[in-house]
Amino acid sequence: MALTTPGGHPIVEVGVFNGGSAWYLAEAARIKGDELHLFDTFSGIPFHDPNDSNVTGEFPGSYESVLEAIPDAHFHVGIFPETMPTDLKSVSFVHCDCDQYRSVRPVIDIFWPLLVPGGVMAFDDMFTAGGRRAILETFPDIGGEQGWWLVGKPSN
Repeated sequence: MALTTPGGHPIVEVGVFNGGSAWYLAEAARIKGDELHLFDTFSGIPFHDPNDSNVTGEFPGSYESVLEAIPDAHFHVGIFPETMPTDLKSVSFVHCDCDQYRSVRPVIDIFWPLLVPGGVMAFDDMFTAGGRRAILETFPDIGGEQGWWLVGKPSN
């Protein structure tokens, strides 16, 4: 699947950690002239349910480092979806890296309807029990591509 998403709509990452993939998304957003929205607690994983692979507090990120590296991004610090802005009405690309069921599920529920035709959602949580469950509930036929699992919204 070629990763060419429509321009003119924001790019989103939920689960930023230290900004490794966000840096690449920022480059893509700048080239396309799109906004980049970054969602993270920056204090680590907020939940741990019995079937989740990671524990509460694991993967605390560095907000200051990411802000310094990507000062032009819109930061939404806290637990998603509580930090979802009301004016974000459409997106072209969503990278979900949340690991836990209670974190991945709202990303799908909120952003799939906002994804424009031709847009893409990317997941790297298929190796975590909670993430895999949330993804497969909605996208049972999802296929992986080099460790990333991509779902494209059909173009009109």
